[in-house]
Amino acid sequence: MSKSKKLPEITCLRAIAILSVVWIHVSSFFITDNSWGYLATNRWNLYSVPCFMLVSGIVLTYSSTLREFNASKFYTKRIFSVLVPYVAFSIFYTVFSQTISRQINLFSVEGFYSFLEITTLSIFLQEGAYYHLYFMYIIIQFYLLFPIWFKMLSNKLFRITSIPLAYGIQLLFQKFYPALTIEHPLLPSPSAIMFNYLFIFAVGCSLGYSYLKVRSRINWIWVSIFTIISIFLSYDFITKINSRWETSKNLEPTSFEYTWFTITISITLLMVLITLSKSIGNLKFLRLLGNESFSVYLFHPFFLSLLYTRLSGFHENPYFPIILWTLCIGLSLLSAKALQQLSFGRYLLGLSQIAKK
Repeated sequence: MSKSKKLPEITCLRAIAILSVVWIHVSSFFITDNSWGYLATNRWNLYSVPCFMLVSGIVLTYSSTLREFNASKFYTKRIFSVLVPYVAFSIFYTVFSQTISRQINLFSVEGFYSFLEITTLSIFLQEGAYYHLYFMYIIIQFYLLFPIWFKMLSNKLFRITSIPLAYGIQLLFQKFYPALTIEHPLLPSPSAIMFNYLFIFAVGCSLGYSYLKVRSRINWIWVSIFTIISIFLSYDFITKINSRWETSKNLEPTSFEYTWFTITISITLLMVLITLSKSIGNLKFLRLLGNESFSVYLFHPFFLSLLYTRLSGFHENPYFPIILWTLCIGLSLLSAKALQQLSFGRYLLGLSQIAKK
């Protein structure tokens, strides 16, 4: 068994990605006809969720190459690290959303049964009870796939062809699956199915398989090349979004634009952090935020909804979005740390001893 090498760039990339995720959700409240700045930053930060999928592929594969892989232990660990938090927070956000809307009386028999029905549907068919939980719904699918994918990576031919194969599968999915959701409305939306992100996950797995070798070859020449490509793609991406905004109000990028923009930005950030890995390891806040990124992801929509509603008098303040963003991150971190002091709280956050084994 090889000893795992510390990878500060991965922790810091998680921190940057979660900052972007929270900003997407905060800035979405402030996009209006003349809020070009909010629109541009909101759309640019769309790289963040796919970035987490890239990181998942890297970390899963890298850690699995260091020891003998056991599928049974892998699945057991993921039940407690992801599935339990997903179910727990789906229930929490169902209660929260129904309390706000007051559509269901949870203290009546009929209301309780309606609550159970909504929760069950949201967990298994509708990618979670709140808008951000679709990410966990996708990650669970990737965890189900990973043991098979990892085993196939031991074949040299598959390692060479896995990335183009994944991209081909993703293109076929994006072409044919949306029509099925029209015929069968109960099917999860395309954005909540792993095949919509298979390419970036496969890239992460391929990087993770030989991560230390790849990492050692990253230098400022590669960083400069990818930075130039990222700047060009960012300009093209934002320009096209702006053009659509002015004409049709359609803000959604095409699948092709989204895929290549997000993967290029994610890899560029990773390369920059690798070259800076000696210095970024000393940035305590980034380390803290990176280590708690999963918990911040779970908590922040609760505080965002609460604060935006309660602080309605500050909506016109030009600094309010930044203040709201900062408060959501800070309160989510504090809540995560507080919940970790309780034994059952660690289970809810996927941090139990079983999840760490």
